Amino acid sequence: MTTFYYKAIGNNGELTEGIISANNREEVIVQLQASGKVPIYADSQQPKSQKKKTRSVRFSSVNSELIFEFTQELMYLVEAGIPLDRSLEILQQGTPSSVLQQLIHELRQQLRGGQTFSQALEKFPRYFNPLYVSLIRAAEASGQIGRGLETLCQHLERSRQLKEKVSAALLYPIILLGVSLLSILMILLYVVPQFADIIAGFSKELPPETQFVMWLSRVTIDYGVYALGILSLLLIFAYRTLSSGSNTAWWDALRLRLPLIAKLHIKIEYTRFCRSLGNLINSGVPMLSSIEMASAAFTNNTLLKEITLAATHMREGGRLSDQLKNSKRVPPLVVQLTQVGEETGELPGMLLKTADIYDRQIETETQKLLHILEPALILSLGFIIAVLIMSLLSAIIGINDIAL
Repeated sequence: MTTFYYKAIGNNGELTEGIISANNREEVIVQLQASGKVPIYADSQQPKSQKKKTRSVRFSSVNSELIFEFTQELMYLVEAGIPLDRSLEILQQGTPSSVLQQLIHELRQQLRGGQTFSQALEKFPRYFNPLYVSLIRAAEASGQIGRGLETLCQHLERSRQLKEKVSAALLYPIILLGVSLLSILMILLYVVPQFADIIAGFSKELPPETQFVMWLSRVTIDYGVYALGILSLLLIFAYRTLSSGSNTAWWDALRLRLPLIAKLHIKIEYTRFCRSLGNLINSGVPMLSSIEMASAAFTNNTLLKEITLAATHMREGGRLSDQLKNSKRVPPLVVQLTQVGEETGELPGMLLKTADIYDRQIETETQKLLHILEPALILSLGFIIAVLIMSLLSAIIGINDIAL
């Protein structure tokens, strides 16, 4: 049997937490309901918010993971028939994050001041993006906030899975590259200087590659700290520039031209867009408004402009697929399934199906890319280290020949 962590509302209306041994999650829920409790969380992994209970939480620590947990637990409470304000109160009492507690308190204050839930969320754009607010607003209009929260949970979960897949795929190459660069630095900073004193008197007879390695070692020792500082500043500047979204035309163009990367990048971008657009339309948000809000999922402004043109075409009475056909960067699958969806009246379903198909393709293509990248990194970095070692060995052999 597996140990499951749970959160539930007890008979007295208070939030309770604990662990239960069961064969699966469904059995946990049945046990909780049989004891008169309303389950709001049950999983074999401890909630991230609970794991951080002993740590102080800074203002910036309300991340996407905590927002997902907040949305999921609020969904369970609302679907159990607990009023929204009371649900928020329970979550406020149950979260260990002081910042999330304050955020929920502010939301409750907005609700008590006569604001709707979507209007309250709109006051905090740092945590709740336009898509989040729009799905809640559409759910309010239909009187099904629980259903809107469920759609949000599905959307956030899929987005998180996509992000984790890409991050996990890049982790090993980054570690490999870092270890290899550290090995090269160790050779230049500690190994080469040991040989420098020994072979200093034979500098005229040294092979050119050995002289180059010794020069490179001296430059690394003398100016390495300054180079590292300049590189760090450049990386910080590049990160802030890309995060701000200003002057990133070169970065957008680069991602669309890199071999092996370009197609994968386009699929990731359109996966986010199709899933966002499908969920918004399904929730009753008007088509043009849905496109405008779903476009925020793009991180590449070049692709964003194509969707903006499609929205303009629709305002003039055209169809979304008609404009998408004219773009060379829109994947054929997106165009075809969008056209099918428009013709059959099942556009939201086709968009979500497109996102699901691309999810699987992204995972497969990422693995293929890793299979190419890993040996390429190993061979190239191994070659560099081998050249450094061989240059030193050739110098030692040359010294022995002179001595003889």
